[in-house]
Amino acid sequence: MAVPEVITLTQKMRAFTLRVFQTNEPTDSYMTVYKCKSKQGAAVNASKMLKKTNVQAYLAELRQQTVDDSIMSVKERKQRLSQFGREDIRNAQGTLIRHGSIAAMDLLNKMGGDYAPQKVDLTEGLTELLGQLRGRVVPEIGQTGQDAGDGEK
Repeated sequence: MAVPEVITLTQKMRAFTLRVFQTNEPTDSYMTVYKCKSKQGAAVNASKMLKKTNVQAYLAELRQQTVDDSIMSVKERKQRLSQFGREDIRNAQGTLIRHGSIAAMDLLNKMGGDYAPQKVDLTEGLTELLGQLRGRVVPEIGQTGQDAGDGEK
């Protein structure tokens, strides 16, 4: 198993990369962090900086954290579904319409593997499909109706 490479960045490199991540403006980020006055010089240096492996890795790490934080964990999903399952839904008059959410409980059961595995018949339609592939209809698997050499060429 490969050991992850340690990302070593200076404080300014880190600040530059973070600012690029936040603003998507490398030139402006470089000018701000490195106190650069020349826009052209900042553009050249920002481009060089973004080509560095450790800067690219830190930028990728920032992006991955954003994706990870925006996706609910399995635990969070189960907690939310459990909350939905415990809710009582009432109409404007206060009459109970639904006690808990059956759909939420169904999803929780599926996530937990609480249902018995479903059996799937993989041969359904297979005879007809095989016949179509051969260019003829075959009544049953194993019964070709013709010899293998009798087909079209």
